[in-house]
Amino acid sequence: MLSEQFLRYNLCMVKIFIIFLLSTSVFGQDERFYQKLFQRSSDKNFEKTGVYKIRVTSDKYMLDLNRDSVLESFQIEKRDGIDAIIINDSFGKKTFEATLLPKGANSRIMKASFKRVSSNVDVLILHYYEGENKYPTFESSARIYFLTIQNKNLNSIRLDKGPFFWSETEKTNGKYWRRRYKVSSIDANKDGSLEVLVSDGRSSRVYQFSESKGWTQL
Repeated sequence: MLSEQFLRYNLCMVKIFIIFLLSTSVFGQDERFYQKLFQRSSDKNFEKTGVYKIRVTSDKYMLDLNRDSVLESFQIEKRDGIDAIIINDSFGKKTFEATLLPKGANSRIMKASFKRVSSNVDVLILHYYEGENKYPTFESSARIYFLTIQNKNLNSIRLDKGPFFWSETEKTNGKYWRRRYKVSSIDANKDGSLEVLVSDGRSSRVYQFSESKGWTQL
């Protein structure tokens, strides 16, 4: 049997700080930041099943994902140490789910931002901390994932693995190497569609969406 202390520890691991960036839409909504700290999941959201030994589900976080003026929702789950994201339609029915594979302990979705890419493409950019390994030397990393909705259709959702925006490594001499990249959106080629820019001041990478290839580097 799992101890109460162990269960509390796992519940704490799914406290996730999400920042929602709601872009100005055709409905005239002002761009604004929403900040919300995931509360500790209640007992009803905690399960022990035959499939997963530990499964914790967050509350539903409401967002107009297909720009129809009706709120849909997404949820985060922790399943035996594996992170998952779930998309629900306006009736609460699950329309999409996918897993984000960690590299070490304490993995979590740190941040999410919702962007209108073009008239028929929207993206939820997930900032995912892949976790940390302490042996034989400390290593940690974080990358972005692109959750893309095409033609305002929740059945068209796809998830693409994006680039790193954070890495930290302990060198053999005991010193640390850290690099953090800024993630932003720009219209790089002035065609009316947004691209995603990942830069650290010295170098930059631009990622563009296409229906056939998903998000690729220009």
